[in-house]
Amino acid sequence: MDIISVVGLSALLIAFILLKIKIIKIDDICYNFLNLTGAFILTWYAFKQQSWIFVILEATWGLVAILGIFEAGKERKMHRDLTDNNLSVSTVVQRLRL
Repeated sequence: MDIISVVGLSALLIAFILLKIKIIKIDDICYNFLNLTGAFILTWYAFKQQSWIFVILEATWGLVAILGIFEAGKERKMHRDLTDNNLSVSTVVQRLRL
């Protein structure tokens, strides 16, 4: 086992453990970034090992993490816009629908 695969696995496990002990939430960028990092590394490792089922699994995991990062970014922007009083709630809701 390569050290790089241990790093990828560690990123996924740290994300899971931090979620379970309620240090981070499922919609936090940190959670999704750890999942993306781990999934990217393990996708590369599975590809290198020609373990195609795990390439599919980890690539899917990474894509879901990317979606989570975008969602967290939208929520962060919405919160920032509301707290700056630059936009109304209806404007923010319309932007989120795009």
